[in-house]
Amino acid sequence: VTMIGTEPKISITANNTSSQYGLGTNLTAVGYTTSGLVNNETIGSVTLSSSGSANTSSVGTYNITASGAANGTFTASNYNISYANGTLTVTPANLTIIANSTATQYGLGTTLGSTAFTPVGLKNGETVGNVTLASSGSANTTNVGSYNITAANATGGSFNSGNYNISYANGTLTVT
Repeated sequence: VTMIGTEPKISITANNTSSQYGLGTNLTAVGYTTSGLVNNETIGSVTLSSSGSANTSSVGTYNITASGAANGTFTASNYNISYANGTLTVTPANLTIIANSTATQYGLGTTLGSTAFTPVGLKNGETVGNVTLASSGSANTTNVGSYNITAANATGGSFNSGNYNISYANGTLTVT
């Protein structure tokens, strides 16, 4: 095929992918697709970038841009190259807030406060400041036995609740 005055067109599209908050994304591994190469030529590399690829990128949708096709067996000047974006979707990480178990003696009661909990699944060194803790066994008139401590409403600290699927696990209050 002889083309006079018109270079063949190559289309390079960044592949779509998703990643969980806190993990980051290796865009080289995500890759790209091409169409329009002739004579069995190949592209050796394409630069892929996205503002959502860092492990600290918040939950959301980000463009993956492709540029700088190079190497391989093709010669860039022989082609009219167009690039198309892919999409990187950052999904929430799982976070479980566990109410810490504790014990008290009959007649003493207990104050559960808002910091007796254990977070499991926080990313990037983040913290949770406070959790609402409640138990029907915390009054000084509560009979001897075991009672659930429920946790809810995680707030404060350095974490952003929008980056997590938050679940809560009960602890146990034992009245002896």
